[in-house]
Amino acid sequence: MQEVAANVSWLATVIGAGVAFVTGWFWFSPNLFGKAWSGGHDVSKDGNPMRAAAKASQVAGLLLVSWFTGIMVAHDQLFAFVLAVAGYSVLKGSSSLFANKSGTVIAIDFSYWVLAAVIMVLAHTLL
Repeated sequence: MQEVAANVSWLATVIGAGVAFVTGWFWFSPNLFGKAWSGGHDVSKDGNPMRAAAKASQVAGLLLVSWFTGIMVAHDQLFAFVLAVAGYSVLKGSSSLFANKSGTVIAIDFSYWVLAAVIMVLAHTLL
C-alpha cells in the first residue's frame, strides 16, 4: 500500500477531483449540455431524493480516479492511464448503448469523462 501512496500529491488529488466536479456541474447544467443530456434520461431535478446520493458517489468516484491519476503520473505511467480511460470510456459507452441511450447522451458523457481525466492529469502535472 505504501508504494501506491508514494509520491502522490494529495493536494493535486483533491484539486483535480474538485475542479472535475465543478466542471461537471457546469457541463451538465442547462447552460451547456444539461437539457440535451437530461432529455435522453428519465431525470428530473425536482425533489429527487437520489440526487444527493448521486452527487456523493460522483465526488467519491472522482477522488478515487484523481488518486489513480496521481499514481500513474508519479510513476510515469501516462500511457497506462490513457488505456484505462479509453477502456472505461468504451465500456461506459457500451453500457449506455445497452440502455438505449442516444448518441448525444453518449457523446456528452464521453466528452465529460475525457475532460475530467485531462483536468486530473493537469492537476497532478502542475501541482
